[in-house]
Amino acid sequence: IGGLGSIGTEDQVWFIQLLAQLCFATGIAGTDEVALSLTEFLWSELYLGPIFDEFWKDYAVARVGLEASNKIGQDR
Repeated sequence: IGGLGSIGTEDQVWFIQLLAQLCFATGIAGTDEVALSLTEFLWSELYLGPIFDEFWKDYAVARVGLEASNKIGQDR
């Protein structure tokens, strides 16, 4: 909720990075899995609405970046 509330603020990047790191660490990939893991206590389908598209796109980019950096670290 904090991440979605931060859209358009200087804190948005921090929330996106935090979400990406937490999802990477727990093996959660994509908005469907985020929604599933939060459904019982903190989720609303409104969070996947068009107003939040940019946030989820930025999250996906950050998540892919973490995966890529992890793969590079494993190659060493």
